[in-house]
Amino acid sequence: MQALLHARNGTWTDLVGKYCLRRLAVWDGFLDEQRAALGKVIAFLPNTLELFESRDLAQSTGGRLAAGSPIGSERDLELFHHSAVELPVQLIIDQLVHAQQGSDAIPPLTDIGDGVFFENHMNVLNSDTSPSPSPAPSTLPPHALPVRKKAPIQPDQICVYRSSNGDQTLAYVLEYKAPHKLTAHQVREGINPLDVVRDVVNCATIPVAEGDRFRHFAKRLSVAAATQVYHYMLQTGLKMGLVATGEVSIFFKIDWADPSTLYYHVAAPTPECRDQPAEFLPYCTAVSQLLAFIVMALLGPTPQGQDASDRATASAPTWKEDWGMILAQRQDPSDIDDDDDDDDYAGHNNPGYRPSSTGRAGSKRKRGTAQPSGAGSAAAAPGDTQTQNRTHSSQPQTPPFCTHACLLGLVRGGALDPACPNAALRCRPHVKSSPCIQSSSSLPPRCQKTHPLPLRVFLERLRQQLCTTLDEGIMPLGRHGARGALFCITLLSHGYTFAAKGTTSSSVRFIEHEARVYEQLQPIRGLYVPVSLGTIDLEELGRRYFYAADVHIIYFPLLSWAGRDLFEAREQTGGVGMQDNVLQSLRSLHALGVAHGDVRRENLVWSHMPSDPVMIIDFERSVPTKAPCRLGLLKGSEDGDKKLFEQDFRTATEIFQA
Repeated sequence: MQALLHARNGTWTDLVGKYCLRRLAVWDGFLDEQRAALGKVIAFLPNTLELFESRDLAQSTGGRLAAGSPIGSERDLELFHHSAVELPVQLIIDQLVHAQQGSDAIPPLTDIGDGVFFENHMNVLNSDTSPSPSPAPSTLPPHALPVRKKAPIQPDQICVYRSSNGDQTLAYVLEYKAPHKLTAHQVREGINPLDVVRDVVNCATIPVAEGDRFRHFAKRLSVAAATQVYHYMLQTGLKMGLVATGEVSIFFKIDWADPSTLYYHVAAPTPECRDQPAEFLPYCTAVSQLLAFIVMALLGPTPQGQDASDRATASAPTWKEDWGMILAQRQDPSDIDDDDDDDDYAGHNNPGYRPSSTGRAGSKRKRGTAQPSGAGSAAAAPGDTQTQNRTHSSQPQTPPFCTHACLLGLVRGGALDPACPNAALRCRPHVKSSPCIQSSSSLPPRCQKTHPLPLRVFLERLRQQLCTTLDEGIMPLGRHGARGALFCITLLSHGYTFAAKGTTSSSVRFIEHEARVYEQLQPIRGLYVPVSLGTIDLEELGRRYFYAADVHIIYFPLLSWAGRDLFEAREQTGGVGMQDNVLQSLRSLHALGVAHGDVRRENLVWSHMPSDPVMIIDFERSVPTKAPCRLGLLKGSEDGDKKLFEQDFRTATEIFQA
C-alpha cells in the first residue's frame, strides 16, 4: 500500500512543525480588487498597441505544452507554470515598466520600479536546510560546535518585487502542489470556511461512508497545502500567498489585524473561461488572474516588521502531520481522487469560489484615459495614492556608522572620538536615536570625554533592546555571502551605530571561529581589521530575525564598519599604492599568526582616504598558524604555515593583475 501511494503521489513536503492557521475564511471583495487591478493594466496597455505575440502563436505554444509529458511532480508543474503563466505575466509587467518610464505624463500604475521576477529560492545565504557547508577549519574545538535544530524547507517559488533603486522586496510566496497530490475535486471539497483546529487538526475520527471519508481527507490535504504557504507568509510578514496546482489557483490573504485567519479565493481558469462569452475571456485566464494578483500585491502594504511576525508565530499552533502521514491513513487507494471533471465548478456552492462574471470586463481605452468601467472606482478611491507612496517608499536612510576609534575606545574603556559622527549622542543618553536625528561630531562643552557605558553594560542594553524590538535600531543592508548577511545596528539609547554579520544556526560554528580569530587580532583591530564588540545570540533572547522564507538569523557578531568595496575606491583614486596596502595588511595578519585563507576582492575594503590601510574582513576560513610570521618574514615560519602565508600573498597579487 505504501509503495502504491508513493508511486502515485511521489515525494511530499515535511509539514511537521510548520505554523498552522486557526481559521479559513472567504476573501470577500477579492473579485472587486481583481477587477480594479486588471482595469489599471488595461488603461496602460490597451490591445490596440499590439505589444505582444499573436493569438495564433499563443495557441501554438499551448498546444506544445499540452502535448508534453504529464505533470508528475512539483518540478514538472513548476516548469509548466513558468512557461504557460509566469513568462507571459513577466512580459506584460516588463511592458508596464517600459510604459511608465517612457512618459512623465502618465500617472504610475503602481511603484513597480524595474518590475518583478520569479525565483525558486531567495539566493541569500545558506539556510538551515541547505547542504552542509564545507568543513570548518581544523582548529575549531569540538565543544564549540553547537547542535542546532534544523529548519524546514523553503517554499517552491518566491515572487520578488524589485524596486528601481535595486532593493528587493517580497511580493508574495507561492507553493506548487502537483495536481495528482491535490486535485481540483479535493480543493472544491476541502477549501471552505473552517475552524481549522476544531474541524481538521483535532478531528481524529475517519468517517466510514465513502463521500464523508473523501471530504474528510480533502479537508486535511487542502488545509495542509494552505498551511505550507501560511507558514511562510507568517514568517516573512507577507499579506498575500498562492497555491497553484495547474488546475486551480488558491489565492490567500492575511489581515494582520488578526493573523490567525487565512482568507482564500479559489480560481479555476478552465471552467471560468468556458462559461464566459469570448469577449470576456482575457479576464478569466490563468495569466490575467496571476497578473492581477501581482498588481494587488504591489499595491498592498509592505511586509510586516519582525515584531509582528514574532507575535504571530508565538501564538500560532503547529502542524503535526506531513503529506505522507495523511496519505498513509487513506487505506483505500480509491480515496485518491482521479476526478478530472470540473463541470460542477460552475454550480459549485463553495462560498470562496465565484466564476468570473461579465462585470469583470472593462471598456478598452488608451493609456492615460479614464479608468475602464470594469475597474470600478477602486483605482481612484480616496487614499489610494497615499497607500502607494507609503507602501513602496524607499528604506530608511542608514545612520552614520561610528568610527573605529570610537568603538575601540568603547572596548578599551577609553576616550570618546570627537571625529565620530555620533559623538554628540553620547551626551544625550536615553533619547532614542534614529536616522532622522542629525548627528554631530562636535561635543557639547559639558559632555564627558569618556564613553558613558562600559562594554559590558553596552552589550546588556543592546540585548535588552533586541529582546524588545527587532524593527527599530536594526536594518539589513541587502549584502550577504554564503554564511552571513550584513546589518546596521544602533543602540538607540546612546546612538552607537555599527555593523553586524547575521547568520543562521547551521553557520554559527563558523562565525564563532571567526570571532576567536578577531580576538587573536586584537593588536591590529581598528587599523587592519574591524573592531570586534562581542556577539549577540538571539536564541538566548527568545528571538529570531526572519531574513527570508525559512532563513532565520539567530547570531550576530558585532563589528565596526570596515568600509566600502576596495575596487570602488580604486576607480576613484586610480588605485595608487593599493596593492602595497593590501600586502601590508596581510603581513600584519601573518605577524600575529593568522593566515586569512580566503583573500578575495569582496573581503578587501577601504574606509576613507587612499592613504588609509586596507581592511581585511571575513575570517571564517582563516587558519591560526603554529607560529607567527615575525615581521612578515616567511623564512622563519614552518613549512605548512609558510604555504598558507604564500597563498594569501599570491591570491592578493592575482586580484590586482586580473
